[in-house]
Amino acid sequence: MATSKQGSRFASLRAVGSCFNLGYAFSGDIIRKSIDSGASPLTAGYGVWSLVFCAGSIPNICFCRYRLFRNRTFAAFRQKGWPRETLFGVLMAVIWLSGLLLYGAGVTLAGRFGSSTGFTLFLTMSVLSSTVLGVFAGEWKSTSQRTRGLLALGVSAMVLSVVVLNLGGLFS
Repeated sequence: MATSKQGSRFASLRAVGSCFNLGYAFSGDIIRKSIDSGASPLTAGYGVWSLVFCAGSIPNICFCRYRLFRNRTFAAFRQKGWPRETLFGVLMAVIWLSGLLLYGAGVTLAGRFGSSTGFTLFLTMSVLSSTVLGVFAGEWKSTSQRTRGLLALGVSAMVLSVVVLNLGGLFS
């Protein structure tokens, strides 16, 4: 029973992650009006991101506060080393937001299939870069050979899926 609850919880988190792309994919009018108002195609999506991030921040902040209260983990913010950890969190946020801004510029320039292939590529690159950084940081050292093999298989499947998805756009 715990596994099905955990699986459904993670499925809902994945759905929330794709809402950023849905917000961007269905924002054609905002982007067109931005361009008509003088924005370049590379920056026309900034108006969309401001709406999507503001709306998306509300449930994210509420959920984080809920979990901090429920788990009674607010005290972790007063532990030794919290400024360094906070700096890393802010750095991760800046890198992630920079990636989304670049994704938005690429989607606008890619045309009809930009939001489908671009979001897949964006998520794949996020997972691959964090996996590579984790390998270099030694996070996978204590895992079994089987686990590292599954990691390699998963990474290979992601790369293959991006290649297939992008090749599929050539034939339609």
